[in-house]
Amino acid sequence: MPIFTNLPIAVLSYFFLLHIKIINLRELHWLLGIEVSQNCNNHTLSPSQKSYLESIIHCFGFEELKPVSNLMEPSMKLYSR
Repeated sequence: MPIFTNLPIAVLSYFFLLHIKIINLRELHWLLGIEVSQNCNNHTLSPSQKSYLESIIHCFGFEELKPVSNLMEPSMKLYSR
């Protein structure tokens, strides 16, 4: 029985094995602070930027801001003063 049954995960794991000691405990959810979705049927890993964006929002103190839907004219030119 092969150690890795999912080729993309095997390649990623081998890359990290060359640099750090890791063990395969279970399905991957987080890697180096990045949330990862794993689809074994399609053999894909999908990183999410949600945690990164949340850390940026927290860093600049924007947690209390509310999103707005203001559409901008596509041809509008913005200038600095």
